[in-house]
Amino acid sequence: MKTLFDETRMGTMRLRNRLVRSATWEAMADETGRLTPRLLEVYRQLADGGVGLIITSATTITKDTTRLPGMLCIPDSIPYDESVFRDFAAEIADRVSVPVILVGLNRTPSVMSTLLNTTGIEYFSLSRPLLRQPDLPNFWRASPAEPAKCISCDSCINQPDGNVCPFRKEMVGQA
Repeated sequence: MKTLFDETRMGTMRLRNRLVRSATWEAMADETGRLTPRLLEVYRQLADGGVGLIITSATTITKDTTRLPGMLCIPDSIPYDESVFRDFAAEIADRVSVPVILVGLNRTPSVMSTLLNTTGIEYFSLSRPLLRQPDLPNFWRASPAEPAKCISCDSCINQPDGNVCPFRKEMVGQA
């Protein structure tokens, strides 16, 4: 019989249990949306407290996006066009003993592979690229030098049929 506390695997990574900390608004980022020592301590406590996997904080990707007080945000210093939360996630991964998943404009296999091999980040989360290309993992397996077709234009938000990419081949001509 399965239990919540079974040791499991994600690929070759061992998870101590089936309990995953979701992206959460902690209200502990600084006024510019940057990671603080207090928020790092939250992650350390979660790891020490026995959670099996941590998905980092709910985060906005531009400073002009409506956000809640203390919510993580990508300030304008961020020098990356993709995998934009890499510095935050790498710092967290260096301080905790559970897998960290990087979210935020993961678009090119080469960038993600470099981060996988130079930081403690173990997984990469995708959302909008998979709205445009549901077969993106298979596409990247065959064509690893190609970026995702998603350009983060936000046209997928609030479509008549839900959040779907209007540029996806199968969707063209449908309303």
